[in-house]
Amino acid sequence: MTPGAAPDRAEVIDLSRDPREARAEIRRRLARVVLPVLAAMLLIGATLGTIAVSHVNSRDDALALADAVLQALERRIVTEIENWLSPAERSVRLLHEAERRGAFRDDMRLAEPVGMALLSSIPHVAIVSIADADGSYLMFRRNEAGGIDTKIITQRPARRVVNIIRSADGSVVRTFEDPVDPFDPRTRPWFVGAAASRDVYWTEIYVFFTDRVPGLTVSVAMREETGELRGVFGADIRLDALSAFLAGLTIGRTGRAMIIDRRGTLVAFPEADRTIKQVGDRLAPVRLDELNDPVLTRAFDIVRVEGPGRRTIEVAGTRHLTIATTVPGLAAQGWLVLIAVPEDEFIGFVARNTRLALVAAAAVAALAMLLAFMLVRQGLRADRTLRRLGARNRTAAIQAEALAALAAHATIAEPHPDDALQRFTETVARTLEARRVGVWCLGAGQATLRCEDAYDAEGEAHVAGTRLAREEIPEALAVLVGGTLDLADAGAEPRLAELHRRYLQPLGSRALLSAPIRRGEETLGLLWVEDRAAGIDGAAAFATAAAALLAPRLAPAIAGRSLGRGEPIRLAAGTAGVQRSDAALMPGDGSLGGERVRRLAQRLARRGLDEHGVPAALFRDVTVLVLRFTDPLLLGGRATDPDGTSLAAAAVRILEEVAARHGIDYLRLCGETAVAADGFGADSAARAAAMAEAALDLQELISALFHAADQRQGFRIGLDTGPAMGDAVGAARGTYNLWGEAVRTAETMAASAPEAAIQASATTSALIADRFLLRPRGRFWLDGTGEVATFLLMARA
Repeated sequence: MTPGAAPDRAEVIDLSRDPREARAEIRRRLARVVLPVLAAMLLIGATLGTIAVSHVNSRDDALALADAVLQALERRIVTEIENWLSPAERSVRLLHEAERRGAFRDDMRLAEPVGMALLSSIPHVAIVSIADADGSYLMFRRNEAGGIDTKIITQRPARRVVNIIRSADGSVVRTFEDPVDPFDPRTRPWFVGAAASRDVYWTEIYVFFTDRVPGLTVSVAMREETGELRGVFGADIRLDALSAFLAGLTIGRTGRAMIIDRRGTLVAFPEADRTIKQVGDRLAPVRLDELNDPVLTRAFDIVRVEGPGRRTIEVAGTRHLTIATTVPGLAAQGWLVLIAVPEDEFIGFVARNTRLALVAAAAVAALAMLLAFMLVRQGLRADRTLRRLGARNRTAAIQAEALAALAAHATIAEPHPDDALQRFTETVARTLEARRVGVWCLGAGQATLRCEDAYDAEGEAHVAGTRLAREEIPEALAVLVGGTLDLADAGAEPRLAELHRRYLQPLGSRALLSAPIRRGEETLGLLWVEDRAAGIDGAAAFATAAAALLAPRLAPAIAGRSLGRGEPIRLAAGTAGVQRSDAALMPGDGSLGGERVRRLAQRLARRGLDEHGVPAALFRDVTVLVLRFTDPLLLGGRATDPDGTSLAAAAVRILEEVAARHGIDYLRLCGETAVAADGFGADSAARAAAMAEAALDLQELISALFHAADQRQGFRIGLDTGPAMGDAVGAARGTYNLWGEAVRTAETMAASAPEAAIQASATTSALIADRFLLRPRGRFWLDGTGEVATFLLMARA
């Protein structure tokens, strides 16, 4: 490495650490990472295992509960079927027994009261029939009016068909004969079946012609003692009520129960209209496979192959619980009760609970990982902190050694030896590993910046004499003289954009560390460190300390500097000292009371003048109010007064009225700015309060003026109390002009105030703080004064 150049980081080798200690540190870091992560993984695994076991157990319990529910429904349906069919069966047995005992053997019309009683007592029995072997027939049927109709067919001496229609109270409404009625009971299935059977006979499912509902007939034969057929008793039973019963069952959300016979014909179904179909000119029962329901068809196919039982089937990716059982008894021989319901409707809550548990587990996992991450981070941070402290201690030692070396060069404070200044910039560049270090001197009035020495570490060269004018970088200079500034990218700071474009960018510099060189409150120059190493701690503090060592070298020999700061200063007759309240003791104002007057006197002294050598009057504590309108076009708008004047004329009228009301001595208009001043006499504090009152009145009245004209609040007000100069000017000396520091400061307060707000300097705020409400706004740099604090005047106290 070349002597004097900044060290290359790749060449730096740390020989202070023991390799065994380094390996032990690596093991500690691994343990700090692995152990928390392993603990988190074990916690997550245990949580997931618990959820898995809970899911399996809950699912098994839910399935067992579903089985119990379905079996209970199955038993309920079977019981309903038995209760539905058994009364009709008992009725025909009762008729058979009564006939056997001779109750109406001789004339079957004697059975009419019994048949009508059966229809009245058993609502689902639609027809009671009695037929003998020669074709005679007696039928009782419930009509739509609630009465019971009778149909009588006799064969002797000739065939005769008589119909009797009754009302609900049993009275005969009409009797008529139907000679063309071809009905022969001996051809009906219930008659044929009973004749061939020795017990009660049940027909297959068929659709009742008159009622258009599915049903079946139960019948029993009447025989002589020799076994010869004498006749048949029959009862037609409607099955649509069974469908209504099934429709009323709740099986999950979409589960269904049905009754089918051994051939797959629907006996009862929750949707009763789907149990019959039109076949030509007649109605017929519907088979299960004609419903086009893949779940029910699959369940019945399995039952036909494997027999009744409980099963889980899967159709189209969805699991269904099915249960099938036979209906016992002769009445329903070959009937099946079939129930099918999606599995998820019974055990879906298990999956939902498991999902919620997984979400909770995810939250636990996230929390565990977060805690593990925090533990890892905390451990690694502790390691980094230890390393950083070590690096910082080494850096502090290097910087302290560099500062000691800089302070040891006594010639650095002398204005002429350039080699000392060059050694200074080289030492700073080496310490901060910077690409370039420069010392800049501020000219008179901070109008220029002149480079006293700039060291380029890459080229190992020194240059001097570069100048930057204030007009070129006004915002940047205002920021840089305000304090130490450390920016990784100066071009990204809007206020330094012009400095970056004119100086830093052409030299290839990006980062800037700037420290002001001060002597007391006066800024003499700037120390610039360009493109320093980013990893050095305390760089800004080191640069500030190094800049302080340069103050004796850059301090100019200013004429008149021997004037004592505590000497009394004579100003225009009739003026008095500024009365300071407790607010004047606020830190950082730098410009209150007599200090500003003394600075004015010092500026006069540097020019060889005093108050008697200046023809104009000098006032040390004048309060100046500046009203500034921000939009010239707005002033040309029309006011809402009856005269139809412009907003400008109305605003000036308000200004004159307020000035007269508060007895303001001085009022001047110029373009879009109005200047008012008072406090030329002895009672400056009282007049400052009067000017504050006037500012509040102006704020209220002009806001109302602009609001009435439906215009934005395009004005700002500034207040300052301080020294000013005044004189009668013009050919006839009829115009009095006021100028000076208080006027400029009040103008600055107005220019930088928020819209429609009143901004007061620290001097004015100190005088009125006990009578008005003030809110601190901030601090800024004021030429000739330094850093000042400003306040917003809010209201009267």
